[in-house]
Amino acid sequence: MSRIQKIQEALEELAEHGDDEFIDVCNSGLLLYQELHNQLYEYQKEGIAFLYSLYRDGRRGGILADDMGLGKTVQIIAFLSGMFDASLVNHVLLIMPTSLISTWLREFVKWTPGMRVKTFHGPSKDERTRNLCRIQQRNGVIITTYQMLINNWQQLSSLNGQEFLWDYVILDEAHKIKSSSTKSAICARAIPASNRILLTDEPQSRIIYKNYGPYLILLVKGPC
Repeated sequence: MSRIQKIQEALEELAEHGDDEFIDVCNSGLLLYQELHNQLYEYQKEGIAFLYSLYRDGRRGGILADDMGLGKTVQIIAFLSGMFDASLVNHVLLIMPTSLISTWLREFVKWTPGMRVKTFHGPSKDERTRNLCRIQQRNGVIITTYQMLINNWQQLSSLNGQEFLWDYVILDEAHKIKSSSTKSAICARAIPASNRILLTDEPQSRIIYKNYGPYLILLVKGPC
């Protein structure tokens, strides 16, 4: 089924069951629960609409560049909420520095408590593997770190000995890969993915875009 057919089918399904509780984000075509939508700032809605436009238009990569504290985390969570609700994605790999894991987990619980979110992190290899398999075999978001990516990129790229294709690979603090020759950058590129999103601030985004520009669309924005 093509990307456009999937979108049309999802919209038709919502129409059948009634979509009064959903709002179209900036007339982009992506529907969010009204309660979630109404808590977002306008510039955050614009960011979500931008992310959806990349998917809708078949652009496989983009950079969301906001200054720290303007809610890139919330924008990604809200975007994924709409995409999962519309059955447009199933498997998301989210990579970040270790220090940010607790923040992301807390924000997922706050904004989308029903979303399946697991971590691929910590000393227990069995637990990491169990969490990864749950997401790959069902659906949801798996959170890992750049160091785990470097050490386990092959495991993150496969399931039962076969290549595993992620719907989205999302990198927070993406300046970690601003040089394409770093281990983090090489391993991130090795993960099979249909779409990739990089999160960073404006100064770093210019460097990343210079190195990866042919494959990415850059959105730099802030509060109106």
